[in-house]
Amino acid sequence: MAETAVMLDKSFVQGAKPDDVQSLCRENRALMPDVLFFEMLSSEEPGRSRCFAKFPQVENPVIVVPNVGELLRYEFEHRRGSGPPSAHAKEIRYRFNPGLIRADYKLPPEAQSVLDTELHRLEGEVVSFIQMVNTAPRVFPDAFTGTTESRAEAKRQIEAELATPEPVIRLYSQLIPPPDFRNPPNPGDIDPSWTLFRSLQVKLFATLDLAFRYGPIPEVANGELHTKMEHYMLDAQYAMLGALEGGLASRDKWMRGMWQKMCPTGVLM
Repeated sequence: MAETAVMLDKSFVQGAKPDDVQSLCRENRALMPDVLFFEMLSSEEPGRSRCFAKFPQVENPVIVVPNVGELLRYEFEHRRGSGPPSAHAKEIRYRFNPGLIRADYKLPPEAQSVLDTELHRLEGEVVSFIQMVNTAPRVFPDAFTGTTESRAEAKRQIEAELATPEPVIRLYSQLIPPPDFRNPPNPGDIDPSWTLFRSLQVKLFATLDLAFRYGPIPEVANGELHTKMEHYMLDAQYAMLGALEGGLASRDKWMRGMWQKMCPTGVLM
């Protein structure tokens, strides 16, 4: 039986030895979502060049998989769970620009313009993410009332429940879909093989934990707090895709802890 593929995140690529990254690539076990490419490309030097230098300098060095949005669209169109992202791997031929392994390389103007647009879009998504985190006291009131000890115990109990399908599906059944989401999937049809399920599960875990840690967060968070929320938001995407795949490669403590609760029998590197 083939070994489980793993979703690579930026912290793993940054901290792993080049031989380890290249070994996963040679074994066709390394998966790259667009959030990883974006994070590597937008890293300040020497981070960017060091990350790209760890991949084999060959055609198709790593398996490119769809993002969460693409997999959700698949589910709404086909009315079935997407299954692992690797089942939807991009059938493309590509190479990383060899200049990306040089610290002095500058992106062409058109590429820099696309990156700047994506960075601007990300700002709006961070605000939406913060708004979601601030709903936690309404969604999980037991974790935000009472003594310090009772709140911590309530949080542990809620997390244990969220690690199982039934509470997540029950919460999904109570949601009011956005106006542009016509005919959403029936709650009785979804399970952990659905992107819809893993997306909601990760959001619930993240909402509870971050609100518990930080309390009410200003929607226009500035400085260090804003940067932290952006990182958590991007990490949540890795967690969703890694949970769907059943394999994750990460050195991030927050993400590893959340992922282990959701996928106790999965492959975590």
